[in-house]
Amino acid sequence: MEDNGLILNSHFIPTEIVTHILNLVDPDDLIYKCRFVCRNWNQIITDAEVWKLKIRMSNRKLLSKFNDIERKRLKIPWHVYYQVYCKDPFEKNLLLNNCGQNNNECWNYCYVAPGFPTGSCTIEPYPVGADPLPECDDFGGYKSCFVTSHKTCRKEQIIDLYKNGLSKFVLDEMQPKIIASEWFAGRFDCGCKYSLTVSLVSSDGESVIKQKNEEKRVDEPLAHEWQKVSIEFENYGSGVRFVVFNHSGKDTRYWAGYYGAKMAGGVVKVTL
Repeated sequence: MEDNGLILNSHFIPTEIVTHILNLVDPDDLIYKCRFVCRNWNQIITDAEVWKLKIRMSNRKLLSKFNDIERKRLKIPWHVYYQVYCKDPFEKNLLLNNCGQNNNECWNYCYVAPGFPTGSCTIEPYPVGADPLPECDDFGGYKSCFVTSHKTCRKEQIIDLYKNGLSKFVLDEMQPKIIASEWFAGRFDCGCKYSLTVSLVSSDGESVIKQKNEEKRVDEPLAHEWQKVSIEFENYGSGVRFVVFNHSGKDTRYWAGYYGAKMAGGVVKVTL
């Protein structure tokens, strides 16, 4: 029947009303149950209107940007709206444990100087010999930081963009801006060297599509002040699936102990 799914007790229900009703349904129920009720419901759910309404009702701020993209460049599939609603991947920090608040969780040590344990990097509950962390959203309210020693210590975190709700369509066709940043400081009595390398990596987890690096050195007496380093990617082409955030540091005086670069407030976010 042509009007199947739009008639209740012999009364025709306009598509707009059905859309508003379906907007109240759990997103997974929409996908795995309601979509298979009938052809009309499937069309309503997969033409993106339900998801646009859900996003608008949930106060997501990016809907207008999505609409601009549709008008100017491409038709955005419904499943992109579904992922945006469920995962909310834009404009939020995808880097975990960015101040060492959970010790070394989520981080992989990829280089520690020969003969030196992973203890060449530790965590300070509060920065020692440096200013407190700046009042900034990057730190998420935490006060701790990573700190290195006189031997270079390098560690990294790998961010799976797909698991964070960024589909192949979003990454390959829309190519949103990818921004990475971190704060670093030395001590009032000892300078430091700091390095941040950010790589955009393909689905095989190995092929680097784009890579950028920033290296900084600060010396006393101003080393105790926190500085922010930022890296941005635009128009990076297709195939990006992972972001590898790799940072390292050491001191400039080769002092025994933890007098090297302090690092905190790392951020990786995707924005339109």
